[in-house]
This record gives sequence, C-alpha cells and structure tokens, in this order.
Amino acid sequence: MEKPDYTFYFGGVNNGADNTFVIHRTDTYVVKVIDENDCEAIANIFMEFIDIEIPNFFTPDGYGLNDFWEPKNQEIFPEILTIIFDRYGREVYRMGLNDGGWDGIYHENELPIGDYWYVIKLRGANDDREFVGHFTLYR
Repeated sequence: MEKPDYTFYFGGVNNGADNTFVIHRTDTYVVKVIDENDCEAIANIFMEFIDIEIPNFFTPDGYGLNDFWEPKNQEIFPEILTIIFDRYGREVYRMGLNDGGWDGIYHENELPIGDYWYVIKLRGANDDREFVGHFTLYR
C-alpha cells in the first residue's frame, strides 16, 4: 500500500489523506500535516463556526427586500431539505439548496398572513440535525 503524499491531523485525530475537517464550535484548532518524507508542519488555526440561521418572519410584498423565506447559510449543508406547512399541517412548499426560497404562494394563490411551520433536515454526513419551528408571513 502506497503512503499518501500528506497525512492530516486535526485536533490530534488522524484524518488520513483527507484535508477536510468539520467543526461544531468556534475555536482555535491544532492542525498537523506530515508529508511522505515524514516532515511535519503544525499550525494553530482559528476557525469560526457558521451555523444555519432560521428567519422568524418574511414579507413577500414585491419590494425586493425579504420577499422569500429560506434558511440562511444553507450552502454549508448541500443536502439540506426544508418543508413548510400551514397551520392545518398541509405541506405548502418543499425546498433544497439553491432553491431561492418560498414566496408565500401555494398553487398560484397568495397564502394569508400568519404563522407557518417548518421542518429543516440538514442531512449532512457529519451533521444530521433537524429543526422544527415556525415563522410568520407578513404582507
């Protein structure tokens, strides 16, 4: 078996040839890299944890500001799934990454002002959290 060009250690854990590390908190992490000649480099690297942000309202009024509801920072979670329900539990919208968000429309009709519920599933290899909550649609 051939030795990898580089071996990566994040926080003392051998990550093999994979240079990707998922963090769950803002902190300074010790990163060590060893090359095929056993030369090593060690660095303390500050990493900021950026989590999903869930807006608590939106205003789809056509003014171009806050016209769509969607979780923020979702590009960190490429497999994200968001499902929106009305107050009766009827699914009114389903979206994934790069969907653009929900505009408050269901079957070509503007839905009324009020609270709507969401289920957000991150579906990440290292982060499979789910969020359930509600937000308000204002017109």
